Amino acid sequence: MIKEVLYLSILFLVGYFVLSYFFNFYNISGKFIANQFLNQTNNINYQSPVSYVIYDYNINNQSLLYLVQSGMDGCIKNVYVGNQEVNFSYNLSNSYTYQLYVDYPVDVGDNITITFCNGQSNLYTISNG
Repeated sequence: MIKEVLYLSILFLVGYFVLSYFFNFYNISGKFIANQFLNQTNNINYQSPVSYVIYDYNINNQSLLYLVQSGMDGCIKNVYVGNQEVNFSYNLSNSYTYQLYVDYPVDVGDNITITFCNGQSNLYTISNG
């Protein structure tokens, strides 16, 4: 009786290790294949590491800018033009473009610092579309 229990325990352990290795291998392989597929589709979806701010217009001390950047988290915490923090509002146009309304008269060549809610802060020089 003890012999059979010992054999079943050993068989169970060996089966457990074989199956866990088998499923772990396919889990890693699946992640590798998914990442390769994602890398191929990123080019189709324009997910290259691009970041810039385009000036559109300035009316009554309000400016419309377009922030184009991949990998955005969807939330802007604050905006500085030069060293001055400015009031702003924004709309997420698509997965890589913000419409950014700034309560400050900006122009092409000005520096703007945008801090995202995840803590990432980027310095941009405003360009003309």
